[in-house]
Amino acid sequence: MEHDTQPDEPRAAPPDLLILLRPNGTVLGGAGGVPTTWLERRPDGPAVSEAVAKACEDTCSDAGAGVVAFRRVVAEVDGQLRTLLLVSVDALPMRRSLVRVPDLLMTTLDRFLSQARAADVELALHKDPSLPPVLYGDEEKLAWLLATLLGNAVRLAACPDAAAPRVDLAASFDRATNEFVFIVSDNGPGMPESTRRWLFERDPRTGRSAGLALLMVKDVVVAHHGSIDVASRVGEGSRFTVRIPRGHARA
Repeated sequence: MEHDTQPDEPRAAPPDLLILLRPNGTVLGGAGGVPTTWLERRPDGPAVSEAVAKACEDTCSDAGAGVVAFRRVVAEVDGQLRTLLLVSVDALPMRRSLVRVPDLLMTTLDRFLSQARAADVELALHKDPSLPPVLYGDEEKLAWLLATLLGNAVRLAACPDAAAPRVDLAASFDRATNEFVFIVSDNGPGMPESTRRWLFERDPRTGRSAGLALLMVKDVVVAHHGSIDVASRVGEGSRFTVRIPRGHARA
């Protein structure tokens, strides 16, 4: 006897889930409505000119074949970019303006779509439905701050031991303190207390730090009169919480 089969109904998205990007390329739109045009125009990778593509090809060719060589190229480029960012973040004055928070979040997510797919990392964006649309701050520096935290999270979540690597970017608003709250979390390897303690400053005993990028992240947060905190457990992952005052913005 034949029975009618009904397709499984998709699970309802959490109320604050704006978008979920799965490694296989599927996209789940949640509450708040992801712009259809944004989903339709998503490329598999960023568009680059022929000249840039040829330069990258030549660089990889000169480095030789294999994963080790490719990682060496990536590390070299990453170091150069961080040097440029150090100059721009540390030396340039704050340029405050009204920043559209939804655009800031989507732009940050956009930057890591291809990287997350390549690393088989699930990437999710959560936005409180009552989130105010704007804040008053330096848009370029805030974008760099979120991109740095998200990029680190994607890299760590993609560790070899991860069974189902995932990174979440969440945005909410604390009306009691008039602050935006941005949380970047991953289920990567986590870190011991000895590392976590000196993430945003240099260890006075050794003079070492976790890296220039995180030192600069704290500088950006402080420049906005905000705060940053990290919670982490070895084997469970890390969660970075950034609080940025709304400033003089008006909804």
